[in-house]
Amino acid sequence: MKAVVLGALAILAATTGFAARKLFAKKPAVSGKIFSAAPKAKESDSVVPRREDIAQIDILKILKFQSEILFEECTKYDSTLYLSFPPQLPRIYGGEVLNLTSAVFDACEFFLQNIAEPIRVSVEFSSKELRANMSSIKLDVRVGIDRELKDPRTYALKSALESAASTDDEYLTSAQTHLRALGSHPSIGADGRGTFIKMDAVLSCFAQQSFSAKKYDYNVIITHKNRAIFEELRDFLSGLGCDVMPNSNWESAKRHLNDFIYVADVVILDAEILRANISEINYLNALEKDGVFFIFLLKNKHSLKVLEGLSFKFFKLEMPYFYDEFYATLDLIEKIKNDENFLGL
Repeated sequence: MKAVVLGALAILAATTGFAARKLFAKKPAVSGKIFSAAPKAKESDSVVPRREDIAQIDILKILKFQSEILFEECTKYDSTLYLSFPPQLPRIYGGEVLNLTSAVFDACEFFLQNIAEPIRVSVEFSSKELRANMSSIKLDVRVGIDRELKDPRTYALKSALESAASTDDEYLTSAQTHLRALGSHPSIGADGRGTFIKMDAVLSCFAQQSFSAKKYDYNVIITHKNRAIFEELRDFLSGLGCDVMPNSNWESAKRHLNDFIYVADVVILDAEILRANISEINYLNALEKDGVFFIFLLKNKHSLKVLEGLSFKFFKLEMPYFYDEFYATLDLIEKIKNDENFLGL
């Protein structure tokens, strides 16, 4: 899909709430019962801009819409996508931000379409210019994969990008076009983490209301194969008042689930653990789960199949997860805890 088309669709997503999912899926996937694919925001949270606000775009709504497309793309070679957008960065930007998000999408597609094996694509936003009352900001973006590419074509692409010449890859050519509109250009390289494409852009941004996150007094177990994801979720949930078990090991988590010494309210589980060992499905089905809520993080569409064997209700979030989805999920869990008939199921 051409990035320019994606940009047009992304505007539609931002202004009509197109990216929002159904609140509940009452019909279970085979035997598993799913609370939510991605909890829907409250009606008052819908983005229906006034005429004068039409150029004010929430970048996270655009990235969420794009991530749903990339989630499908990741299935092809059993890859996954991770996104880091620090909460201290502005969310609302002028219309030119669509050129940056389209370039990010193109860079992701470049890796996903050109590497015929499982990879982890990481999209990391950052800025060195954070200050109060900014009207513009320089955003830096690193789109990388967890391996170093050493084939001759990589060096040819690197040379082309460095000289701002056209490449023979449609995705990088599209990324170049979008960044050129912002007075910037992408660069490709490698470091100890793997191969990456870097880009930056100076964007207009808008003041937004400060957000005071709700606090949740939950005991949380997080189990994920990727240590960086575990640490990010641990820090995020600890900041919301949760007591997070300081270990991402699944065997350790099972001991806590079995002995009731650490009574968990929420268990966040990498669905790949079930794919790697199907017997864990039987373990979870037999586990006493009174008052425990499970949230499964899905690598790609292959992860959906393994959840079909679960016989209890659960939440599921697609990678990359967004903090907004966790806020909505935790709020929903609180409502269910206060009223077990809240769902009406």
